[in-house]
Amino acid sequence: MATNFSLFNIMATYALTQFTTTVIVNKFLQYPSDFQYLQWDLYNFAFILVIGYTATATKLTVQRPRGSLFCFTNLLQVLVAFLIQVAGQISVIALYERVNYEVYWSLGGMQNSIAAFEASGDFSKFLLEGDTVFLFVNNIYLSLMLTFSIAKPWRAYFFTNIPLMVIIAFVVFWNIFIILHSTPNLNALLLESNFPTMTIRWAIFAFSVGFSILIYVNQKLILEPLSAYLIKKYPHKKWL
Repeated sequence: MATNFSLFNIMATYALTQFTTTVIVNKFLQYPSDFQYLQWDLYNFAFILVIGYTATATKLTVQRPRGSLFCFTNLLQVLVAFLIQVAGQISVIALYERVNYEVYWSLGGMQNSIAAFEASGDFSKFLLEGDTVFLFVNNIYLSLMLTFSIAKPWRAYFFTNIPLMVIIAFVVFWNIFIILHSTPNLNALLLESNFPTMTIRWAIFAFSVGFSILIYVNQKLILEPLSAYLIKKYPHKKWL
């Protein structure tokens, strides 16, 4: 049951994160590119494929998992993670403007999005805001998977799962590779012109890592202990 809840939370936050990305870039008359959607889907598929290989805990526990996916504590955890990543995706565009104001307004903003829309008659896939959010959320997907992976007291820690660690290592490598090799040649992964300096790429990457750590720490050090305390203190309240 605990594992099922874990997978539900991972899928829910994955869907909500992708929904947030789509809404934000749609505001700028853009779509994420086909490759970007594919990359996110492959991330999630790989995580789901191997996360079940995490071993069970060596000691039994009297603590029970929640009785419902839609209980207050579970929904609260999903909602908080959702709100943090929403704040991050919105803020990262403002970060780009702050780090490189002249480049942002020469390549991004609504005026450039409207011009591209009027020229093509359709939403664009490779403009600045879409690529910026793409760089940001790549680490967020990894963080959400780790955040909602079940560990103690029901399962061993995620780093004992060798196939999962291999996937994590590859995802980290790939996210850094994108920063270093963002050219149109890689199936139009990113447009070089949107990130003319390495400074802005690494600033977005660091910003993403910071929000990823915030999501994980908030879940493991605040929300999970709080949920366990409430469930233990009020065992008769099934809605918890």
